[in-house]
Amino acid sequence: MLDRVRQLAEETFPEVVRLRRALHRRPELAFEEHETAALVAETLREIGIEPITGVAKTGVVAHVEGAQPGPAIALRADMDALPITEATGLDFCSEVDGKMHACGHDAHTAMLLGAARILHTLRDELAGTVRLVFQPSEEKAPGGASVMVEEGVLGAMGGHEPVQAIFGQHVFPQLPAGTLGVRGGTFMASADEIYLTVKGQGGHAAAPELLVDSVLV
Repeated sequence: MLDRVRQLAEETFPEVVRLRRALHRRPELAFEEHETAALVAETLREIGIEPITGVAKTGVVAHVEGAQPGPAIALRADMDALPITEATGLDFCSEVDGKMHACGHDAHTAMLLGAARILHTLRDELAGTVRLVFQPSEEKAPGGASVMVEEGVLGAMGGHEPVQAIFGQHVFPQLPAGTLGVRGGTFMASADEIYLTVKGQGGHAAAPELLVDSVLV
């Protein structure tokens, strides 16, 4: 079966590249991934997989059910871009001013769609169910992951059992092409956002004792 997966991966690769470049041209920010979600849903339907849309606003979920009984696992890819102006000059450069897929989420989404095609082709040989999770808003806190979990993406969904494990993915250019880095638990850095509101009292700089300088605070 491994050789069959490799063969299908080679056959699917050009389509994954096409999808990635299409997504790269049309980047969307957190919870604004309407066009991206539509492309994901359309592609899944073309494969023969019926998607569940509108999860966590713009997220998409789908299932590949194997012919044999077995565990349910989930594969996850994020979909949002960053508020960055692209200056690469690539022929598939961003067409949206001030927005760019600079963190690889276009590749993640395209790869999961490629995996969906391969898994669907091999569904008669699969034992169990694979839940495909296309997550919005990875770049903005609070992110789409927590919202999807709150809406039951890890539980029973669409007539399918809760998942026993979920696998995320992220491109990592520092690794040689064709190499995978895998571990359980926390992997790579995490950044939290803290928002502070400082309230001052205006006045004249010549009499600082009569004001509360919010800049100094």
